[in-house]
Amino acid sequence: MNLRPVFTIVAALMLTSPALPLVIAAQGNPGAAPLKNPVAASAESTAAGKQIFARNCATCHGVNAEGGPGNDLIPAAPDLTDDQWDHGSTDGDIFNVIKNGVPPEFNMIPWKDKLMDTDVWNVVNYLKSIAKKK
Repeated sequence: MNLRPVFTIVAALMLTSPALPLVIAAQGNPGAAPLKNPVAASAESTAAGKQIFARNCATCHGVNAEGGPGNDLIPAAPDLTDDQWDHGSTDGDIFNVIKNGVPPEFNMIPWKDKLMDTDVWNVVNYLKSIAKKK
């Protein structure tokens, strides 16, 4: 597969769009500065995150975020309270997965068009608050 056209397009976009390097860094570019959570993990934030989770995430991940059974179309959703995070466990990693989904199959769909960044950070704070302690 010839990737030269893809690299040419990306390079052109980087020259014309100063925001593109930030988007690439936010999507797990190795060596990029990690995303910092701008929302304090307060009682208000975790309560808001719990409500957002209940409305948008519990269908797949379960009411208590301990995973879901999946179905014929999608695999079982992972337990979000355990210590195993396949796509990174930092606040920035979790934010990125919620916001951008998990390619290439996108069994975890992107929520960037449905949730504001503050809402996603509140969900991150909620998930961190219910994590099982080792």
